[in-house]
Amino acid sequence: MDPAAHEAERIRAEYRRRDAAGGPGSSPWLDPVYRVALQELEWTLLDLVRRAGVPLAGARALEVGCGSGYFLSRLLDYGAAEAAGIDLVEERIAVARQRYPRLELVAGDATSLPWPDESFGLVTQFTCLSSVLDPAVRGAIAAEMWRVLAPGGAVVSYDVRPPSWPVRALRRVGSLRGPAGGGTPAQPVALEELRAWFPGGELTHRSVGVDADVGGLLARLRLSPRLGARVPALRVHELAVVRKEAG
Repeated sequence: MDPAAHEAERIRAEYRRRDAAGGPGSSPWLDPVYRVALQELEWTLLDLVRRAGVPLAGARALEVGCGSGYFLSRLLDYGAAEAAGIDLVEERIAVARQRYPRLELVAGDATSLPWPDESFGLVTQFTCLSSVLDPAVRGAIAAEMWRVLAPGGAVVSYDVRPPSWPVRALRRVGSLRGPAGGGTPAQPVALEELRAWFPGGELTHRSVGVDADVGGLLARLRLSPRLGARVPALRVHELAVVRKEAG
């Protein structure tokens, strides 16, 4: 089995295990740390896209690793005219099709996207690349994202960033909530990788979110996890917008 196929099978197995562990009817929105992370992400995403001069209104958007379609559907809410998504896990695509019939959805491998060059004005990924542990496969997915992006468009990347020393220290003391992402293995995405993957692009970025352990501790103390999100050193995700040079 080639590396891309092996990595695809590993990821499918991990996400099926994670989805099964959630249990029927469970919702992450009941977790205050999750709510804070999503709200912070949406505020920052819309602000960074505006600052980068990327028009959302009327755009054709793609999400790589779209899961059950939440973020992809939100892109339509933000003003995109069309939204397409691809995910490895067939069950997640089936759920997305049921929930969001407006979306164009494909079950498949993002190392070979089924769309022509320069098909989209916006190409996004939300914690997809960090779930790919093989560096060559990560690079292949990023190359495909850049290939289908039209000149003047932008890649939006929201992913785990290398942890700061305060976060590493807190994790050594002891995890209060378990591994981030429900135990799914993840490899942080560094800004240097984004610059290498999307050459010549104009990169704007900002740290966002709150460390799960810190947010969980604040919630147990009946304090808002937003307090942790206000401390840059405790943020564990990076949101980046990479604008492709216009042709």
